[in-house]
Amino acid sequence: MTTPATIIEAIDTNAKGPASATVGGDTVTSKDISQLIEADRYVKANTAASTSPQFGLRFLSMKPPGSG
Repeated sequence: MTTPATIIEAIDTNAKGPASATVGGDTVTSKDISQLIEADRYVKANTAASTSPQFGLRFLSMKPPGSG
């Protein structure tokens, strides 16, 4: 079995496979899918913030009421 290259591949592999397996006395347990989805969201948020021209910040001009 190969190691997934991306988090999306890991989510897909874990969704298709068993939660845990024991072979020859060795037990392997996969990560919870909800943890992988949260990791994917974190990676996407960091990527979007680093590639946007505002670097994740939004600049606004605010005028108080009555200032014309």
